[in-house]
Amino acid sequence: MESAPLDAATIYAILETLRSMLEPARWIPEAFSMLIETMISMDLLNAFLLEDELNNEESKSLEHSSNIRVEIKGNFSWELESAVPTLREISLEVKTRQKIEVCGQVGAGKSTLMCAILREVYKISGSVSVNGTIAYVSQAPWIQSGTIRDNILSEKLMEKVKYEMEINDNQSELPSESCSTREGGENEISVEGFPNTQLTLKEERKIGDVGCKPMLDYLYVSKGSLLFILSLLSYCAFSALQNAALYWLSLALWSSKVNNAMLIGVYARISTISIPFLYLSNLFATLLGLKASKAFFSGLNNSIFKAPMLFFDSTPVGRIFARISSDMNTLDNDLPTSINLAAAATIDVLVTIALMASITWTVLIVIIPTIIIAKYIQDYSSEKEFVRMNGMTTAPILNNLSETSQGVVLIRAFNKMESFFENYLKLVDTDARLFFHSNAAMEWLVLRIEALQILVILTATLLVVLLPGQRLPSNYYNP
Repeated sequence: MESAPLDAATIYAILETLRSMLEPARWIPEAFSMLIETMISMDLLNAFLLEDELNNEESKSLEHSSNIRVEIKGNFSWELESAVPTLREISLEVKTRQKIEVCGQVGAGKSTLMCAILREVYKISGSVSVNGTIAYVSQAPWIQSGTIRDNILSEKLMEKVKYEMEINDNQSELPSESCSTREGGENEISVEGFPNTQLTLKEERKIGDVGCKPMLDYLYVSKGSLLFILSLLSYCAFSALQNAALYWLSLALWSSKVNNAMLIGVYARISTISIPFLYLSNLFATLLGLKASKAFFSGLNNSIFKAPMLFFDSTPVGRIFARISSDMNTLDNDLPTSINLAAAATIDVLVTIALMASITWTVLIVIIPTIIIAKYIQDYSSEKEFVRMNGMTTAPILNNLSETSQGVVLIRAFNKMESFFENYLKLVDTDARLFFHSNAAMEWLVLRIEALQILVILTATLLVVLLPGQRLPSNYYNP
């Protein structure tokens, strides 16, 4: 059996096949990392879902003709497998029009008794019976995100007389302007006379081109300008050597004096020399990302720990969680990779243009307008708006989770579980819709950029074939 001839068609077909395998092979380590993260997340979710749950058994309803409104008998404990119950042999009856005051020392079980009536503790034995509905006032105020009117009405139809009476009774503590439409929420601006009760005003935003300032700030805060420059220089050397190897192939295939051993040997040497430069480029980019992450996280921690209480009173918890979680994750993982890929792609494009121009300078007639068109297409600043709106849709989800966890007793007491669950699904759907449109906008841009890329390749091919002096020799495919 004879091996295939080392002509241009065979060599470039092999190189293109290997190049198409490069991108999937590059994602293999990332795939293993994501697999490990998925397994850890599944274990955490499994442990959470297997936690003990409260019994969903409804409280026994007393007969409407009965004079007893609340009846509780039995043993109750905060821990299901506790040997000693928190409340032991409790027996309590509350009759119609009767007011009960429970007194005792700290830790005597007053709150546990109240939670037992609300079915917030484990019932070891006995029964809990309630005749009528429950109104529960917690020790700490619980304010939801939304307007003051929404917090007062709590999804009920507004009775204007009662609502105005409520507003008038608290007029001295509430703002005089737009009292019904001011927004309230967990950990927002406190109202005088209402500790931990918060209001907030809407924020304004500005529209404009941020330019290179975020990148310059990223390098300035991390003090990684030297690492960034070294990464660029290393990749420039790698790209130059890779294109030099391809240029050697194009020259060697035209010459009948170069045998197969020399052709492959020189190409292998140049490619081998380029590998350390690629390693150094990725190393410097990774060190830059680690240095920047450390600098920003340290600054964020210092700012949070040194912030005055007014900051926590005026900033929603969901917004703080979004900065610490999603924004820091973008800064740690996405930004260094994006900077490295963008710099590498820019260098590859410039080197490719230079190589094509050295062979067929007339291709610049098409490349220059293509660059202008690509810049014009990217002037639609939709991605910045999507990122901004993504923060606006992610923070309410985290804020909703925080509010729900803090007011879970009140939510169960007023039987609002379904309402809160539906509201959470609406917030998730809103965030998912924005994620879909963000990806659709990115695909819109990619489709047009790839169309311009195909146009440039087609034009360069036609110019090489059709223009005088650009024809390939007869021995190009069979040296």
